[in-house]
Amino acid sequence: MKTLFTIEEASEYLRVPKNSIYKYTSKRKIPFLKFGKRILFDKHEIDEWLEQYSRKTVEEITAATKYNILTYKN
Repeated sequence: MKTLFTIEEASEYLRVPKNSIYKYTSKRKIPFLKFGKRILFDKHEIDEWLEQYSRKTVEEITAATKYNILTYKN
């Protein structure tokens, strides 16, 4: 079953003010569902959206590079 957040819950989850959530939705910068006037956020979609802004650690980059070198060598 999907976990859906209200504006208030999304604000708490993302630790940003509610007015920022409203701005993100009006500019369509954040994934959301709209039912009439009600705006909801799917937790899984929010997590994926956040992932696109995360920075890789040096260890993650090194591991990916080693994997790619070994994969393409063979």
